[in-house]
Amino acid sequence: KKRQGGFESMKSLKKLLAVLIVVTLMAGMIAVPVFAASFNYEEEASVLNQLDLFKGKSATEYVPALEDRLLREEAVALLLRMFSLEEEAEAMGDKEADDLLAKFKDADQIAAWARKYVAYAVKNEIVVGRPDGNFAPQDNLIGREYSKMLLAMLGYVQGVDFEYEFSTSEFADVAGFP
Repeated sequence: KKRQGGFESMKSLKKLLAVLIVVTLMAGMIAVPVFAASFNYEEEASVLNQLDLFKGKSATEYVPALEDRLLREEAVALLLRMFSLEEEAEAMGDKEADDLLAKFKDADQIAAWARKYVAYAVKNEIVVGRPDGNFAPQDNLIGREYSKMLLAMLGYVQGVDFEYEFSTSEFADVAGFP
């Protein structure tokens, strides 16, 4: 059954926004490995840091590393920051975060700085673990995973919105993500 009027327009706008954001982010983060050593992203990292989106690779000092692949735990943090949810995630209690992460076999491998971000994303169904029961926080982010997280952030509910699974797969294919 087709939605009417403004609802259909809003859904189209959400899809377009999702595609634009992910394409922009992923295009800026993916470098051809052969040329990666010659790229210098310090200026871009500084701008992202000033916007409080990217905090680098260290909890104690600013260590930019935009030339590196984005890890799953880093992607969750970046996404929550983009949607201004960082404070909400950090306000979560340690016990609640530990309880939410306990379902993952590798919960102890999630970096201390990322635990509340990942727990918040799990609680709000933005991210799920891998089929083997791990979260795989140190694995490189796969484009399909990031597009799925982004669609969840935009309000799509898997299993309710028919287009959700189709959009994730179609977007990843069009953008050339694995």
